[in-house]
Amino acid sequence: MVQRQVKKQVHGQAHVVRMDSGPGWRTILEEEVNEILQSPLQAYKFVPEIKTDEDGIEVQNLDFRQLLELPLRLLTASEILWRLDTKHVGSFGEYEDFIESINWSLYLAEGSPVKVRCQSYRSALYHEGKLEKMARAILEKKGHGSGEARYVIRIEQKENRCSAYLALTQEPLFRRHYKVDYSHPAPIQEHLAAAAIRWVWGKEAVDYIYVPFAGSGTMLMESWLYAHRPSLDLWRPLPSLEAIPDFPFTTWKFLKNKLRPENPQALKARAIEWDVQGIEVLRNNIEHAQKRWEPLRGVWETSGIDF
Repeated sequence: MVQRQVKKQVHGQAHVVRMDSGPGWRTILEEEVNEILQSPLQAYKFVPEIKTDEDGIEVQNLDFRQLLELPLRLLTASEILWRLDTKHVGSFGEYEDFIESINWSLYLAEGSPVKVRCQSYRSALYHEGKLEKMARAILEKKGHGSGEARYVIRIEQKENRCSAYLALTQEPLFRRHYKVDYSHPAPIQEHLAAAAIRWVWGKEAVDYIYVPFAGSGTMLMESWLYAHRPSLDLWRPLPSLEAIPDFPFTTWKFLKNKLRPENPQALKARAIEWDVQGIEVLRNNIEHAQKRWEPLRGVWETSGIDF
């Protein structure tokens, strides 16, 4: 029964997702989203549309299978939120009815724990703690407790409109996990580095990557990712997404294979880091990254001395 409902109400319908960038980089994110939507990995049923407002970027009319491309390809977003439902809500009673009315079995694996985050903007229902407590009680009644959460649910009450979202990843999208050593004192977040690189690099042909202040390797890794666009699950599995009921694993495998060319050649790179301990951190991280991405082997060097 649930399987038929998933195919009809999830796989066969158009969807809405929302995302945002780091401060100041929304235009770059919109550019990247447009690029991805205009170069789909296969043909889709629906034609997506992008809307930008004060809350970020919203993609409407999105095919479910094209939705799956986003966490595999998007570099400059901090999070991708899949809208499950939205409704006019003007009282706590209506709020409770709204959360109760969502068919959670279409989106959450049976008995899986969830994390709930509630936010209220310009609404009479301003008590976020109460909203969260009510939502948790409903989800727990449906078998979704608050243990080691597999899913993150975000509920937003904005004026008299309530929307429920499911995050496509358990943790922020920019945590790609290509590093093994996080001891550097001030690493830049990955999506911020990716946005800066896209802004500077543009569409220019590049045959060599040079990073003068390499730190723990974020700018170097994001440069390689921008240049070659591999599937971003290389270092960060997506178990919460794959646990969605009746997940289309055949499509998922196809999408990931499309992002893994047979004979890739990574750009050669030189990374400079003056701190002796920093050089060790940098090397450890690149060596860790190349275990999952073979094209990095033999194409990089690190040094504490410039050219």
